[in-house]
Amino acid sequence: MRYKKITLHTLRLSVLTMLIHSGGSVSETTVFDGVGTHELTEQAYLEGIEARNQAQVNNRPGQPLSLSSPETGKAAVQVTGEGTSVMLEGTEKQKITVDTEADGGAYGLWAIDKSTLTLKHMDITLKGTNDIAVAVETGAKVDIRKSTLSINGDNSSGTIAHSSEITLKDSSLRINGGNSSGIASGGTARVTGHHLDIKAEGQRVTAIYANHNSTVDIQDSTLSSIGENTFGIVAENTARVTGHHLDIKAEGQNVTAIYANDDSTVDIQNSTLSSIGDNAWGIVATARVTGNDLDIKVEGQGANAVATNGNATIHLHDSHIQTLATPSAVLYSETGATDTTVTITGGSLHAAGDLIVSKGGKTNLVFSK
Repeated sequence: MRYKKITLHTLRLSVLTMLIHSGGSVSETTVFDGVGTHELTEQAYLEGIEARNQAQVNNRPGQPLSLSSPETGKAAVQVTGEGTSVMLEGTEKQKITVDTEADGGAYGLWAIDKSTLTLKHMDITLKGTNDIAVAVETGAKVDIRKSTLSINGDNSSGTIAHSSEITLKDSSLRINGGNSSGIASGGTARVTGHHLDIKAEGQRVTAIYANHNSTVDIQDSTLSSIGENTFGIVAENTARVTGHHLDIKAEGQNVTAIYANDDSTVDIQNSTLSSIGDNAWGIVATARVTGNDLDIKVEGQGANAVATNGNATIHLHDSHIQTLATPSAVLYSETGATDTTVTITGGSLHAAGDLIVSKGGKTNLVFSK
């Protein structure tokens, strides 16, 4: 059974210089500083914008707009300080574009220190290593709707929230790069997602990663992770992840749909979990996992549907669990299982291979109608 720790990207403040240039495009960072409402009048900001000290910035409706930053450590849009806000709203036919020409370590949009960032109909594309499409920290709030976030680079993330709040609705995230994540949270962050399509491809990618004391709630969404050693959902430390009406897919060798570690909690309702590949795993827990009305399928040699270790507690109600190849197991107990409990109420079990495999640990099994 695998153990994995993911270190959140370290979010560093950048010192941006106020150099405003007039014309059809701006080639140096544009800074909006101080109380008041400001409108983005240019069609292109080649080195991005920064808002601070209670500035309120918005785009001009109906006008094309693109924002970019060519340097490592900079953001195309940075918002800093309580009372400071940036609102960018495109349309379905004319999205606002954000990109970067940096070799890596760049941010698409970055909200800091209780600032507010509102995005609608955005097309955010980053293509370097260690890139973050949207970073939120230290009490900032971000709302993203009807947008597309795309990253092509290792060690990158669609969104990272640390001790802040982020809401995503009706949006898609495309992550292509090893050791990367779709959505990551840490500290006391609160993440809410509705009608999302998250697809992460590459070795050791994760669609949803929750760490520290953060909470993540995802509903009516598709989470897809493709590649060796990939994960659908990972929860660690005291993080809590809840999900309703999810389609969680993990495909590749040694993949896992749900991994709950440490003192975390994962609660998934009315959802499907699919892990396809040799040595694939459906649910792996050393923590607490609850599920109701789940359809869990694993396929591949050595695949296991539900695996426990440590002091895990798993309770599955009215769920259907299947293994589709041999050798495999519906329930798997690792040698480190000291006092785990698996309770299955209602539902059904279908084993192409073994029903139960124990490597010597102690696991309490409770079955009831």
